[in-house]
Amino acid sequence: MRHYQVVKDDRVFGAWTSRSDVGQSVDGAEITWEDYLRAEDAYISAIRLLARAAGGEGFTIRWPELDERNGLTADNFHDGAVVTHQRAEEIARRALRQEGIWCALTRPGRLVLSFGFDFQLRVSTSFDISAVAEELDSLGLRVYDAPQYAETHEGEEGAEYLTTAADNAFWNTVADRSGQPGVHLLWEIWASGSLGEHWYRLRPGATDRVRRRVHPRSLVAGYFGIASHTAEQARQVLSALTDDDPEDLAERRWLCAVERAGSPVLAVTRYEDAAELRNKLREGPALPEGAYLFPEPEDVSHRIEAVVPDPDGTVVQRWPLG
Repeated sequence: MRHYQVVKDDRVFGAWTSRSDVGQSVDGAEITWEDYLRAEDAYISAIRLLARAAGGEGFTIRWPELDERNGLTADNFHDGAVVTHQRAEEIARRALRQEGIWCALTRPGRLVLSFGFDFQLRVSTSFDISAVAEELDSLGLRVYDAPQYAETHEGEEGAEYLTTAADNAFWNTVADRSGQPGVHLLWEIWASGSLGEHWYRLRPGATDRVRRRVHPRSLVAGYFGIASHTAEQARQVLSALTDDDPEDLAERRWLCAVERAGSPVLAVTRYEDAAELRNKLREGPALPEGAYLFPEPEDVSHRIEAVVPDPDGTVVQRWPLG
């Protein structure tokens, strides 16, 4: 693949670098929403040109990240999801606006598009981009060679990724271990970022139900024998914390989980550290009935993890080891 950077020509659009500059003065001129949209529209036109040159229909989402919902869920924004060109353009606009999402839009083997800071469009192609360079130039966009994006689009050289598939053997182990006494959980990460995850309560006999619920190419990790607490128990644990706490419970994030009727997916609220949870327990409204609290697991030696494979059994998504 050949790797490029596409950026706006500041002589055409001005020297601003993001949507947040709208309303600000840059080089003595106020950036208006119309100024921003004119540049954004040029990038969308560039995506159309590159898609036409690549051939094919639609796009495949790769390596999604999600920090704001914006109507995106694991059902429509997971790795490997195929979207229409119109949907891809909507995603591209949100990524350019830095609305809490990121991904690569791909036509496998032909084209990879992703978005960087300072209003960059990162492009990898199997064809010479000079075929559309003149049209890109007419849009007020500039193209530069960018071999550094090989790492973004093809994987970091020397990095180790999880290759274990969440196959029958994995799920049989989950079923066996969740049949033992205690609180057992499965963590599904379907996109990087703070909102790209689900937690499931693993109960005896319910493994198949959870297995049907996880999404393609997700990282799934089973935690067994979790030390969970009621609100009153959590108060006691938190009040007894000292500076030499061997488990660093004061610094770890805490989760409050509530089971939902008819769904194995837990409703989870995160607290960034013990102090935030302590304030919630002391000053906030009472936690929902049946809620239980636990520090986010850090000891990976007792968990089992794997990647949900594609239908042919291969592991495609890149999840770093550990």
